[in-house]
Amino acid sequence: MYDFRRFLAYSSTRGPFRSRANLAARITERYHGLEKSLAIPDPQPRHSADVLTSLIPLLGSYLGSYGEDELTAAAIGALRAYHDFNAEQIGADEVPFGPQIRELIENHRSNPSGVSGVRRLSREEVDHAVGAVDPKFFSTRHTVRVYGSEPVTDQEVETAVAAARCAPAVCNREFSMIRIWRDRATIDRLLKIQGGTRGFGDGIPALALITVPLRSYWNAEERHQAWVDGGMVAMSFLLGLHSQSLGAVALNWSKAPERDRALRRALPDVGVDEAIIMFVGFGHLPEHLDVAASPRIMLPR
Repeated sequence: MYDFRRFLAYSSTRGPFRSRANLAARITERYHGLEKSLAIPDPQPRHSADVLTSLIPLLGSYLGSYGEDELTAAAIGALRAYHDFNAEQIGADEVPFGPQIRELIENHRSNPSGVSGVRRLSREEVDHAVGAVDPKFFSTRHTVRVYGSEPVTDQEVETAVAAARCAPAVCNREFSMIRIWRDRATIDRLLKIQGGTRGFGDGIPALALITVPLRSYWNAEERHQAWVDGGMVAMSFLLGLHSQSLGAVALNWSKAPERDRALRRALPDVGVDEAIIMFVGFGHLPEHLDVAASPRIMLPR
């Protein structure tokens, strides 16, 4: 009931106009529909034109209430790419909602080509990027509970967060948040509430909290989606740390409502609308350390 009330109160189930975040989530889901229509094999003119019937009014409401920002630039950039593709195929006069799209393009900022709509990617580019990655990259990532004394730098945090931002999200609703602490007093206070670091918590040099706003989702079908999207962000963050030879421990947040409320009281900036996914403790590796063997055993069917 605790989760149900929060989801009903803050998600976009009862409409997209309840807050800026609710409206942003709906717009993102809609404009991503246009991006997908351009990224499928052999895209056809007028494909996904039904998306425009809701996207254009939603975008107009957002611009009227909140003005231009990165979201509107991305959405209008997708509209520009959709318009240009259809204009080339069937002529500008036949583009679905062509006048409305052109008015938005003329009067508001949009992301340049290659940032919104579609981006051309080559197999060679991917092969070059992953050429040095082999299975050992994944098999050497372990849960680490012993850390070196070297402090975690801002650049190392930014690199891991950048990796997390590349995680997939349902219909591109990538609104997950990562908060970072590196001061001893705050880390100790938060780990005491988390309650799962006995024997090693006082040696964790940096701590992250991953949350996802419930406002990004709607209807019963998406009631678990925050934990799916947040879990992928968390894994990408862990791999971003591992890529820099930083060790990390995932600290679960499968807690009763009382513990959840206690953390929110300790962190007033964590909104009631945010689903708390997990903590991640992390730091530099010492020269040698022991990790749990944890052999992966397939369960019988």
